[in-house]
Amino acid sequence: MFSGSWGEAPVAIRGVIVAPENTCYFDFEPNPIIVEGVPLPHAEVTILGDQGSRIAAITDSKGAFSFLGQAGEAYVLYAEKGDIRVKRGIATLVASQDVGEANYCTTAQVIIWEVANELYPEALAMEDIAGIDPGNELPEAVKEVLEKCQDAQKDPGVRALAESIVDVLFGAPEEEGGVPEGGEEGTPTPTPTPSPTPTPAATPSPSPGCSNCPPPPPPPPVYPR
Repeated sequence: MFSGSWGEAPVAIRGVIVAPENTCYFDFEPNPIIVEGVPLPHAEVTILGDQGSRIAAITDSKGAFSFLGQAGEAYVLYAEKGDIRVKRGIATLVASQDVGEANYCTTAQVIIWEVANELYPEALAMEDIAGIDPGNELPEAVKEVLEKCQDAQKDPGVRALAESIVDVLFGAPEEEGGVPEGGEEGTPTPTPTPSPTPTPAATPSPSPGCSNCPPPPPPPPVYPR
């Protein structure tokens, strides 16, 4: 199912949804291409595009999915089975491709993107998700929650780790200033030496981080308006 306008030629996208090994479901077939974990079979997949597209798909018994996207559009993918939520960013499309796994590491990337845009609206574009370095601690926390077949986005520990990464990228939100309680009028208040305000980068520079994350995508082409 597709809704939205086709501004560019459609391109075929395929991949596989992977969950950590668990005891919550067994209705899957082994998939030899999976690096770590088990397929997420018969999951409802929602793909949202940065140009307004909304696409629906279903994974097969091996966790595989496919959909028709459009060149020049980036996507974020959400796969649901019970309380399990696996997510993945898909960089701006150029041609038909296999985007590989959506797994606990790509889920951590999307959680960072969601928290960043909640705290700093429009801080990160959808096309930037695949280049986010989630480190190691956050993906492992996401993995532990998914192993219990729960939604990692709702876990307080996962949220705290994501916020700490966002604070490093964009700086912690400034607290409102004011006159200290009990201060005397006319007494000069010491002025602390200002620290340089970090300038958010449009795309966080990726580093090795979680070994199960996909490599950062090449810079997308510039399309004429």
